Amino acid sequence: MDEDITVRVFEVHMKVYTVSLNPAEMEPGFAYFVSSGISSRLAANALEDIDQLKEVNVASMTTDAGIAVSPAVKTFKGPIISLIQLEIYSWDYLERSAKLNDNAAKLTEYWQSLTVDEKSYVRKAYYPSVLPSSANFTPGYGFLFSVEFSSIEAAIQFYEHFFLHARGAASWRSSDVATATCASFVGLEETEYLLEALKFATEARNKNIQGSFSW
Repeated sequence: MDEDITVRVFEVHMKVYTVSLNPAEMEPGFAYFVSSGISSRLAANALEDIDQLKEVNVASMTTDAGIAVSPAVKTFKGPIISLIQLEIYSWDYLERSAKLNDNAAKLTEYWQSLTVDEKSYVRKAYYPSVLPSSANFTPGYGFLFSVEFSSIEAAIQFYEHFFLHARGAASWRSSDVATATCASFVGLEETEYLLEALKFATEARNKNIQGSFSW
C-alpha cells in the first residue's frame, strides 16, 4: 500500500487545510475533494453543474495543481480547470491586490496635484484616497479610478494618447456621470511606468503631441 500523501487543500472561502490521502484508495471515475478537513469522494457525472462546487474544498496532489483526481475522470475537465486556476490566482492574491491599490493611489495623487492649477484641464480626480473622509477608512480601495476633464475635447485628447485596453461604456450613457470623465482600471506594471504613460497622455494637449506612449 502506498504511503499517505499530505496535500495542500484550497477552499473557495479562503481557508486552507492539509489532509492525508492514500493514492491506493482513489478509485477510477471519482474526483476526490476535502471539506473541512474530511475527505470524501464524488462521482464525476454528478458534478456537471459547477454551481454544485461552491461549498466544497479542492485537494491538490501536486505542488502546482488544485485538485486530486483519478485518471479516469474526463467529463469533469472544465470545472477542474476552473478550480485549479482559482487556486493559482489565490496564491498571490494579497500581493497583487496591494500592488493594484498602490498603483491606483499613486496615479490618482498625480491627477489630484493637477487640479489645484486653475489653468489645468484636469478638473477633478475620483478615488477614495483623495477624499477628505479617507482618514476614516482602511486604505486599499481597488484598481478603478477616474478623472473629470474641463471639456469633452480635453477628455478625447487624453484618451487618444493614453495606452490602454479599451472597452465600451454603454452603461455610462444612461447614468449622470459627467461626459468629460475617463475611468481606468490600473494594472500590475511598475508604478513609474504607469506614471510616465499617464503624464504623457495628460501633457499631450499642452504640447500638441501626436501618437501614444511607447513602452
